[in-house]
Amino acid sequence: MRVLVAPASFKGTLSAAEAADAIAAGVRRARPDADVIVRPVADGGEGTLDVLGLPTRAIRVQDAWGASKVVHVGEDRVGGAGTGLVIELARICGFDPARRDVMTASTRGVGEALRAGLDATCGRYLVCLGGSATCDGGTGLLRALGAGFWDAHGNVLPEGPAALVDLARFQPPRLPIVELTVACDVDAPLVGEAGAARRFGPQKGASPADVERLERGLQRFADVIEDLSGLRLHDLPGAGAAGGTGAALALLGGRLRPGADLVLDRLGFDALLAGVDLVITGEGRVDAGSLQGKAPATVARRAARRGVPVAIVAGGIDVEVPGVTAVWAVGAGEREGAAERLAARVAAGMAGR
Repeated sequence: MRVLVAPASFKGTLSAAEAADAIAAGVRRARPDADVIVRPVADGGEGTLDVLGLPTRAIRVQDAWGASKVVHVGEDRVGGAGTGLVIELARICGFDPARRDVMTASTRGVGEALRAGLDATCGRYLVCLGGSATCDGGTGLLRALGAGFWDAHGNVLPEGPAALVDLARFQPPRLPIVELTVACDVDAPLVGEAGAARRFGPQKGASPADVERLERGLQRFADVIEDLSGLRLHDLPGAGAAGGTGAALALLGGRLRPGADLVLDRLGFDALLAGVDLVITGEGRVDAGSLQGKAPATVARRAARRGVPVAIVAGGIDVEVPGVTAVWAVGAGEREGAAERLAARVAAGMAGR
């Protein structure tokens, strides 16, 4: 029996690599004769840089709430001349369960990372979106690059998503970016029921009143951009990724791509499916957001296309994922012992195969 183990991270509990090792241990416990291939995956969110396995270097930026921090960015030598820069947003302004304060969270640090690349004369970028604490439409990122935001009276708007409802005039930055690719962890639009504020705002600490203000602010931002440039960001797939950061990067000329497909292509995932009898994937929770382009659903789609059965293991499973033939729910728990519980659950599920 040949098994391909390809989970994403179990956010806040296990990295993709840790989850993959635990699942593989469970498979080997249940089927000692199995040939196990371990390939952790990602979709642009937390852990994407680790999964890509790129060399990194350190830079200093602001986190979501303005504190200085050192983060690592990747150096990419694939897909173009020279070395490109790979920025994982989750490392800069990622979700923090201890501080769910989306109304003051900013993507400014991502703009600072882009600026660091420009200062080093990089012209090629891959920005990985997902797992953010923010819902500012990427306006903090744009401010860091020199964009201007004013209200109807000519006053500079305060930074943060709450002020966007008063946006009247916007001046975009001018940047010498040659190539900008954006790996989006979801295909969510900027606004609407499936958009950045209404679908993901509550997860980041937004109250019902906050959600409506965020929605109106993002709508206003998109309206002003459309009036200025003719570019419609409202319903662009991926524009709602990372609290609307996809929209800002599209405005800069970024090519929005499904992050899971981009990562799987880089890992040679389809070739790995040859001769495989079972694929096991997973993430912390499988919910409606998982169906908007997350890694496990994309793994399942690609495997099903080739007739390979797929199992998902997760901390909780709220929706049915097309192409999945078995699901194993592990249950909630603290980080300590999570890998052991995951391995035990997989072993129990594999015993009957």
